[in-house]
Amino acid sequence: VSKTKGKNTFEKEKIVYEYLGKNNAYGYTYKNSDQSAYTVFTFSNTVCAGYGKAAQLLLSNCGVKSMININSNHIWNTVEIEGEYYFFDATCSGVFYRNLDGVYEHVSYMGLNQNKNTSSYQILYPEILPDISGEKYNYFDYLGLTLTYNESDLSNIKKYIDECKYKMVEIKFTNYDEAEQGITRHLNELGLESVYHYGGYAQGNHVLTMKKKK
Repeated sequence: VSKTKGKNTFEKEKIVYEYLGKNNAYGYTYKNSDQSAYTVFTFSNTVCAGYGKAAQLLLSNCGVKSMININSNHIWNTVEIEGEYYFFDATCSGVFYRNLDGVYEHVSYMGLNQNKNTSSYQILYPEILPDISGEKYNYFDYLGLTLTYNESDLSNIKKYIDECKYKMVEIKFTNYDEAEQGITRHLNELGLESVYHYGGYAQGNHVLTMKKKK
């Protein structure tokens, strides 16, 4: 919480998201207490309920308005930034990526500040939650990591790939299907080993995950 002092709401949420991703792995614990935030802070191992409840605890202590969403399969959060609301799914953060030196130090940002148009989540009680209509602070859009795939110009995509210090690169594409097919055709040219869509609970977010060559 001390690291969020003086930060804006987006930065606070990003700090909480990264903390949960870098310090936890998805999975059940031997203590049979997976449905609480206890597993996050004690065992560094939890499932969606632990991620969601720990996120709620941390965000609230950081001064961020947050609510828990549930359905029959999943728990995640809704957060407010500048009067608009977004989905915040810390469970998606728990996908560890190696950097080029083989060190685990990166998480997936597919669950950070999504709007309802970039997620397939179905809320069990939508009538008691605000409309998830925020767009500005979607992680990929806000940080300029949303591109349009152009077959005749791969240089912009290659730039992101080359500049990324991690072995895995995530980019959101406005023309997702075309991008996946095109990048698959140009793996060698882009210096990639493979491309795939890891969505986890965040299906439908148009983010491609690309693995660099060794």
